[in-house]
Amino acid sequence: MKIIFLDIDGVLNSISYFKSINDIDDPDDRLDPVAVALLNKIIQATNAKIVISSSWRLGKSITQLQDVFNKHSIIGTIVGLTPDDYNTRGVQIQQWINDCDFTIDSFIILDDDNDMCHLNKHLVKTSVKDGLTIDCVHLAISKLLGDTNIVSNTQID
Repeated sequence: MKIIFLDIDGVLNSISYFKSINDIDDPDDRLDPVAVALLNKIIQATNAKIVISSSWRLGKSITQLQDVFNKHSIIGTIVGLTPDDYNTRGVQIQQWINDCDFTIDSFIILDDDNDMCHLNKHLVKTSVKDGLTIDCVHLAISKLLGDTNIVSNTQID
């Protein structure tokens, strides 16, 4: 199974997106349709499943988050949430990997932060300014499909 560890703020929304819209009453509506379409491209190309590593997981169940995804036409299936503890995101992701019942063929981390520790080579780093971009999509697909020609992560500032 291929896994996307997904942060939401700074990936599926961005400063650019918030500047382009009016006020949003429902916090679950803070998803940029362009970023959603880009995430869907990754999922379509790789058949990856999603584990939520975002703070959006706090206080919500997988079902509640899947409902938000369905509302915004995200085609991915959420299969887990990283642990809610005070470790860095990379440690939380490693804990989830250690405890999961799946065989993981490959995984990526879509995030705008750098706290992935020893998992940094799996990071596809977005920026809070622009969120998920087409360059990130290409890198994510390559990593999930096992392209060994990848030299480094795309850094978008």
